[in-house]
Amino acid sequence: MVKMVRLREEHLGMLLKWRTQDFVSKFMLTQVDNSMENQQRWFANISNNAQFRYWVIYYKSVPIGVVNLAEIDPINLKCNAGYYIGDENYKSLGAVILPYLYNYIFKNLGFRKIFGSVVSDNDRILQIHKIHGYRTIGYYE
Repeated sequence: MVKMVRLREEHLGMLLKWRTQDFVSKFMLTQVDNSMENQQRWFANISNNAQFRYWVIYYKSVPIGVVNLAEIDPINLKCNAGYYIGDENYKSLGAVILPYLYNYIFKNLGFRKIFGSVVSDNDRILQIHKIHGYRTIGYYE
């Protein structure tokens, strides 16, 4: 039902479209220009950096969003995780996606901690994180 496919260059146009939509960008920590050139440069940077992993989320063979790991630390067994649903028709699946990512992080990688950064007015994801056992350790000012 849910499948994660490693991000490839052929996905970049779709990601850029998703990433620049208001319902996605308003909850992102960084904003991006609607520039395929910048998107390709970003992809080249993350593709050659072992601290990042990105996947496209597929639901019933339909690409619906992106999950990522950042600041991957295999020594201290921790990483940052993030995701977004880019297809508005599937926004309701947000809470369902995270357990797949948790299984990968805890079972496959053997990590012990996941960190996440959330925009403070993203009440929905804050509630999902609370249900999933996250705790708040600080705020960006």
